[in-house]
Amino acid sequence: MNFSGMKNIDFPPSTELIPDEYDVELDGRECVHIFTRTDELLEKCVVFLKSLNIKLPETNKHKMDTTENVLRTLNTVSKTSQKDKSLLLLIFWGVEVEGQFIMDGDAPLPFYKIWSTFCNGHWRNTPKLFLLNVVMYKSQIQRDGGTLYKPTEFETPNEGDVLIIFKRNGDIEESKQFMEGLRRTLDKYGTKEDFSSIVTAVEESKSNKSFRPLIVSTLLKKLFLIPSEYRGHHLAFSISEQDVWEEMRKIEISIDKNQLYRIKTDSAIGNNMTYGNGDQAEIGCRRSSQANSLPDHSAPRTSIDKINRSISSNQRRKSSGVKKEPWHFS
Repeated sequence: MNFSGMKNIDFPPSTELIPDEYDVELDGRECVHIFTRTDELLEKCVVFLKSLNIKLPETNKHKMDTTENVLRTLNTVSKTSQKDKSLLLLIFWGVEVEGQFIMDGDAPLPFYKIWSTFCNGHWRNTPKLFLLNVVMYKSQIQRDGGTLYKPTEFETPNEGDVLIIFKRNGDIEESKQFMEGLRRTLDKYGTKEDFSSIVTAVEESKSNKSFRPLIVSTLLKKLFLIPSEYRGHHLAFSISEQDVWEEMRKIEISIDKNQLYRIKTDSAIGNNMTYGNGDQAEIGCRRSSQANSLPDHSAPRTSIDKINRSISSNQRRKSSGVKKEPWHFS
């Protein structure tokens, strides 16, 4: 059996199954900046971006030194033309107190100033992703074994196409685990799931101080960071079709091997076939002569049966040595 001549099954796309997603191309059309407190965290971000095939230039790596410098950098980036950009990605990794990043010298940077800077006409209709990985400040008020937080106002974007991922961590190690878990989950499910779903699928830390990520979204479409020809159901169909073809190929190879084995076996039996004595050889010759004397297979079945009975009767008379005349009856 040969499946090589079979054609692939074509599943024409259905508009009901194709997710409406942003046209994100991570081939130089992305605008990425990272802000961290230490060089170690900076390198962790670089490793995360490499999993997305993003090469970050040195000019886009920033230290969270002073509030003025960070805001100046954000204003410069926000005024940059984005006509050739398909994605804006900003990563902040630092210490947090009451809804604010703490810079060197304990100067605060409110969270909302980060994304509000880009809610303007320059970056409109472009997906904007803000990943805030924060570590809680150690001097929190403790009461009855729990931590009390002063309620703070968390301002949300006033424009569409914005996705904010806010991850609060009990310590620096937990923040590292989150970034590593996000990288692994994105690598495993990035072609199938959008980024919001990827974040919720990251394995939760076993620490008692662990917090689930907070997601604030005004996205109008799905945001995928890993390119793929198919999404959703069509991706499942494509994977299943590949699995089916692999199994069919295995069956084809197995059938070919079995046919080759039978051919070799039949040939060996034919070459080695011998008769044990002269009687068996005589029987073989007699059967051959009988087969040649039989009429064509198209003859009626009753005629063939009569011929066989006549041959058997003659054989019995010869073996008994009694010659019967036509008029002799037993």
